Amino acid sequence: MPHHSYFFLTLALIVCPLFFFILLSHLRRNQVEKPPIASLFLLFGTIGGWLLAFALAPSGLSAISIVLLTTIAPLALLISSLLLSSLKKKTIYHKIPMWFGFAYLFSLSLVLTLTAVTQSL
Repeated sequence: MPHHSYFFLTLALIVCPLFFFILLSHLRRNQVEKPPIASLFLLFGTIGGWLLAFALAPSGLSAISIVLLTTIAPLALLISSLLLSSLKKKTIYHKIPMWFGFAYLFSLSLVLTLTAVTQSL
């Protein structure tokens, strides 16, 4: 396994979950009203999923991860972002996962469109 794979694997399996739990602790400590735990879980899960896909590439598990990250993750993040946008009172902890979900869908659409266009040339 190449050295960069260990780096991405460490980020995906240790650092990303650790930051998620630190953030949850911070939300509890600051008594954030209606903390967006599920939205943050999707955000960290998506980031961790890409890191894991990079760590395992090239492999079948990496390919399956990328399929899920380009099909189910955008839908889940979009629904999560729409739910967060409907809240009247939003903190920075609500706004970041909300905007990340919208940005992820836009960025993924842009990358897939550019890939399709360049492949057809």
